[in-house]
Amino acid sequence: MFAGPLLSNSTVWRWLHEDAIRAWQHRCWIFPRDPHFQVKAGRVLGLYERRWQGQPLREDEFVISTDEKTSIQARLRTHPSLPTEPGKSMRVEHEYVRGGAWAYLAALDVHRAKVFGRCEATTGSWTTARRIVVKRQCAG
Repeated sequence: MFAGPLLSNSTVWRWLHEDAIRAWQHRCWIFPRDPHFQVKAGRVLGLYERRWQGQPLREDEFVISTDEKTSIQARLRTHPSLPTEPGKSMRVEHEYVRGGAWAYLAALDVHRAKVFGRCEATTGSWTTARRIVVKRQCAG
């Protein structure tokens, strides 16, 4: 248990207001530096509107948005986790053995609101893996 001095909420709030860093007032934006940004963004926005080069998409045409989360570390705990009990939190062993790195591939069928995902070993071609996700799962 922590035996240091306790701080009141009002003290912490006062310190935050006195400091120059105010996370709750922080806003991010990206300034487009590409001179062709509007044209490029227009293509993507057109696809979301089911249009390509000014023409409507056919019913058998899909708009798929894909992404991957790389280098997900698979951790194998050396001891099993202990479940919650009345008055106790779940306990998870800190020690683990590495189980390799994986990647999570996701695809969104934009107009049908279907999400597809799968894990892949981090070796191989991302383009090929993305096509596998789309062909196998969107076609069904």
